[in-house]
Amino acid sequence: FNNLDAGSYTILVKDANNCTAQADVELGKEFCCTVTLTATAPVIGCDQSTGTITANAATGFAPYQFSIDGGANYQASNVFSNLPAGSYTVQVKDATECIAQTTVKIDQLIAPEMLISNPAAVCAPATIDLTSPAVTAGSDANLRYSYWTDAASTSPLPNPETVSSGTYYIRGTAANGCFVVLPVTVTVNPLPVLVTVDQSVCAPGTADLTNPAVTQGSDANITLSYWTDAIASQPLTNPANAAAGTYYIKATNANGCEIIKPVTVTVMALPVLTTNDQTVCAPATVNLAVTAILNSGNDNPSLTYWMDANATQPVDNPGSITTGTYYIKATASTGCYVIKPVEVTILSLP
Repeated sequence: FNNLDAGSYTILVKDANNCTAQADVELGKEFCCTVTLTATAPVIGCDQSTGTITANAATGFAPYQFSIDGGANYQASNVFSNLPAGSYTVQVKDATECIAQTTVKIDQLIAPEMLISNPAAVCAPATIDLTSPAVTAGSDANLRYSYWTDAASTSPLPNPETVSSGTYYIRGTAANGCFVVLPVTVTVNPLPVLVTVDQSVCAPGTADLTNPAVTQGSDANITLSYWTDAIASQPLTNPANAAAGTYYIKATNANGCEIIKPVTVTVMALPVLTTNDQTVCAPATVNLAVTAILNSGNDNPSLTYWMDANATQPVDNPGSITTGTYYIKATASTGCYVIKPVEVTILSLP
């Protein structure tokens, strides 16, 4: 039986002996699923999870329900929000349970790749140029860099070409507007503290520049070296025996920072002292203080009188000296002195 409408039918059968039988049959109508689905998703910003999918159903039977989790959960709204970037399968189900699906992708702007290398430490008063290409070597090409004092990049760094010690922040922005902010650490090591004390010695002496007194007040644990020129290119051969002149001491600390300062050695002249041996007849004595006896030149040194060549035993009465060898010490205003003997002879009367 062909071209029948849907409905209930009773079928009869009769054989050659006129025996009959019958059966009831329900002829159904095939349902056609006609619902269609489209979906759109705009591009989202860098590092965002704010994607939105909008699904649109048509040619089905309302009301529609929508799902993006394989039909586990349906919702009446055709909008799905706060989604991360990725591919999604969107399903729609109409009133007749007819289901259609489509795939949609949420694209995302890509953040740039930026690499930061902390610059090598320098010694004060040098500064660091954060705009040097070496600081951002290996980053994506054509990034636009800006420099900040805070991680949120809200406070601009005024002079990124000349920064001192501290942590700063570089923001690299790509052509698509996406950016990355990374810290950079700058180390400017201080110079060592070097104090030099000029030295004055009496001729024919020399100065020992390695004596701690020469650099008293300097930092501890510094390395000292000695030079004949201000740029420390000509070493001083024997700094423990420096003659008159200007020399240079270089101090280097543990960070390799160094400073050079001059030190002046002055070799002061000894006073001029000439003594004349004295011979007188008894019972006379000799007055060592009489200027006619000695000539001390024009520097007016102070004169003292001694029993020994080391000037440790003073003469009790230099105005009345008997036979013997005595010593006169002439001390200049600089503190330099010279000691010379004077021989006194008291002759016996006949």
